[in-house]
Parts: sequence; structure tokens; C-alpha cells
Amino acid sequence: MLAKSSCIDMGGACYKSSPSQYRQSGRSASMRHKSRKTNVRRCKRVKTFGDGYTSLLDDVYNSQTKCILSKISDWSFDVFALEKASNGRALFNVILKLFQKHNLIEHFQLDVVKLMNFASMVEEGYQHNPYHNATHAADVTQAMHCYITQGKIAKHITPIETLISLVSAITHDLDHPGVNQQFLVKTSNPLAGLYENKAVLEKHHWRTAIAVLYETGLIDHLSDDVKSQIEMEMKSLILATDMTRQQDFLATLKTRIIEDSLDMSRYEDRHFILQIAMKCADISNPCREWTTCRLWSEKVCDEFFTQGDIERNLQLPISSLCDRYGNTVPAIQTGFIDFCVKPLFTEFEKYLFPSSMLSEQLTHLEINRDKWQVKKESKQATARPRHIDIPLPADDLPSDIPSPTVSEDGNIESNLICTDNIDIVKASSVSHLLDRRHSLPVLNILGTKNLLSRRQSFHDGPHTDSSGVTDSLDTCKLAGQLYQYNNNLVSSHDQISQLIENLIVHNTIRCSS
Repeated sequence: MLAKSSCIDMGGACYKSSPSQYRQSGRSASMRHKSRKTNVRRCKRVKTFGDGYTSLLDDVYNSQTKCILSKISDWSFDVFALEKASNGRALFNVILKLFQKHNLIEHFQLDVVKLMNFASMVEEGYQHNPYHNATHAADVTQAMHCYITQGKIAKHITPIETLISLVSAITHDLDHPGVNQQFLVKTSNPLAGLYENKAVLEKHHWRTAIAVLYETGLIDHLSDDVKSQIEMEMKSLILATDMTRQQDFLATLKTRIIEDSLDMSRYEDRHFILQIAMKCADISNPCREWTTCRLWSEKVCDEFFTQGDIERNLQLPISSLCDRYGNTVPAIQTGFIDFCVKPLFTEFEKYLFPSSMLSEQLTHLEINRDKWQVKKESKQATARPRHIDIPLPADDLPSDIPSPTVSEDGNIESNLICTDNIDIVKASSVSHLLDRRHSLPVLNILGTKNLLSRRQSFHDGPHTDSSGVTDSLDTCKLAGQLYQYNNNLVSSHDQISQLIENLIVHNTIRCSS
């Protein structure tokens, strides 16, 4: 009969049990002894935190993940490499690693299983958006870790403030819908009504984070005062990421630095600096190395443009930066760096000086800004229309109208044949449609059947103006230009209006003659 093992192996980790003591001899005893030796070797790989705590954390990392996580304190940390190595679980691994690194498990006597449940629930709580997803949360959490380990902050920050800072970074965009507050307000989303159209997303992230904390029971064993402190400080840190408050925080930071009135021994000043650190962590992508910076920039613009597409299809005013036809990634990024990132990071670097990490970030920021500026000036925009919001059915086009061609000198040469009975389109009939902010196919606005339906025949022959050019040919050229602009989806309604006016004038002159 085999003896019971002193350890129960579950998923590569060991839970100690209390087996009955068997007094056996012979082969059974030797097999029991061998089994014990095997389990002892397994248990040696597992670190314990506090009495009775057996850590499962060391066994969740593979070799590649361990190698990447070993550089988690470096600004060159690559969260996308971790995402691949961990099979899409970058946030989960970052949470466990940083809770170990800051000794939070032992200090607060956290249950490891509850911590893993918390990490899993938070990871699942992030939606699969192009930018505001679990990978972004892992990136912000790693950046927050870098900031709170800087000299001036690390000397004064308390364990409870470290816990609050990391949990706030982990959950700062939890359950983000992939659209901004303006969209929620315009569409009368219930969240906008619940939070009275103020800091809608940030308040939702905070409440969702608190719900996950209590759902998993991670802090249930802490006192009520500590739990209340965690809730309130998390709210303050998460709401600090609201970009509408950017200038307020920046102005306060500048004033406090000039007055030299920041004292990290005071709780209020420490919390304010943690708010600044949270804001910097949230918008730190332009301060990464170029490859990482470019990838994040494309992701955030993809999310912006997706929202713009939704607004266009709903016939809503398109939010700023969300129109893929009027914005480019380089233009968005240069503006974002100039007006949001650089001013804040410059002041933060002044306060933390000397800080080699902040100096490195500002160096990357300048390099990346120059590269975006070059792309902007050379018109190498990475954003391209991915679909036509109001497609032009092929059946609506007359089959006998050939596509216009472009000559070597760049002029449009129309092969259109002016048929009989072309209708005269009045500007007043389409002016209200041209006032829409988004682009529309021209022929679809006018109505192809109306444009090519009725007109008196050329029984007197084509009219020739003073320049010697026949009116019918001019009309054909203008119609060809309209057709070409429609195929290219030109969004400037000034150009379209001018072309329509010219077409109307030529038709009017010819018909009146």
C-alpha cells in the first residue's frame, strides 16, 4: 500500500497536507520515502510568503516570460514581446510580478489564489479595443512602477500607497468601451446619464475596479479604514487620467515647482505627485523607443477612426481627431506631443531631477517627435480610408459612360458623351446636403437618374463661346471631374460646390442660348 504524499501537486505548485503517519517497512516504506523526496524537490522551487503561504507565482512563468519580466524596471521593457511570450496574458503576468517585486503579498498577507483571480478578472474586464485594452493597462502599470521607484518618490512612498498606485494603474481603463466621453453623451448612453456627463469613463473605470476588488475578496481581510482609504485614493488617481483636467494639473505642478513647496513627507503632496505619475504613465507611449511608440500611435488612431466611422454612419458630428479623411497619424501625434506630453513630462523631469529615466524618456520624445514631423511634412500618412460609408451602387451608373482618364500633364480628360435630355440641377436642391461634415459621393448626392434624365436635344448644334471652346465639351469635362472626385472620395465640399456651380452655369448658358 502506497503512503500518502506530504504535498499535493496542483498545476505545478504544491499544497502542504497533513497525512497520517504510517509505520511501514520493506518496499512500501522505500517507495514512500522516494515519493517524499520527489515532492520535497518540487517544493524547493516554490517560494513562501509568510507562515502557511505557498506561492503559486513562480510556476506560472515560462522561460521567455521570465526573461522579459526580469527587465520590468527598465524603460526599454517591451510589453508587446511579453504579450506574445505569455500567449496574450501580459497584464496577468505584470500584476503577479510587481506584487512580488514590491513585497505586497507578504506585507498585506494577501491570498495568492485571490490575487490570481483578481488578475484574471481584471484582464477579462478589458474589452478587445485596438488601444484601450489589457495590453495598454500592462504598459501603464509598468510605467507607474518605474515612476514610484524613482529617488524622490521611493524614499517616502508607503506600502499602502504603492498598493493603491499599482492597482489604480492596473484598472485605470477597466471596461473601456473604445469610444470617448463625447460619443457617450451624444448617443445618450446610460453611463453618461448616470455620471451626469462628467468624467463618465473615469468614474466607470473606478467603480468597476472596486467591484472586482470585492468580488475576488482580495482586500476583505483588511480593516474598514484601510479599505476606505484604498477606495478613495484609487478614485482620485483614476480620475486624474481625465484629459480635460490636463491643464489644471500642469499649472499646479509648475506653480509648486517654482515655489519649491512640494514636501514628500506630507501625505497631500505625495498623493499629488502620484497623480502626476499616473497621468504621465497613461500618456507615456510617445516616450518609448520609436518602434513601440509608432505601434501604439497606430493603435490609438485606429480606435479614434473607428469611432469616427460609427459617428459618420449614425450621421452624428464627427469628434475631434476621429475623422480618418481629415486627420493623419503623424499630424495627430505631433499635436499630442506638443500640447499634452512634452509640457507635462518636462515639468515632471524638473521635479524628479536628477533622474536618468526621465532624461531617457525626453530624449525618446524628441526623436519620435522629429520622425513624426518628417512623416507629416512628406505626407506619408499611415491612416487610410478602410471602407466607403455610403457606397455608390454600380447599377446606378449608366453603362455607356466610360471612366475619365488623366493625361500626362495631370489634366482630367473625360470621354463622356453628352446624351440628350440632361437635367439642369439647381444648387438649392443640394446645398443642404453639402453642409454635412463628412464626405459623400457626388453622383449619389445629385441622383444619377436626375442628372442624366432630361434635357432638350442639340438640334441646333453645340453652342460655341467666345473662347472658341464648345459648351458641350466643357460640360463633359466638368462632369468627368465630378465623376473622378466621386471615385476618389473627396471630402472637401468647397471643391465639390465649385464644380457643381460651374456645371450649372455652363448648362444654364447653353440652354438659355
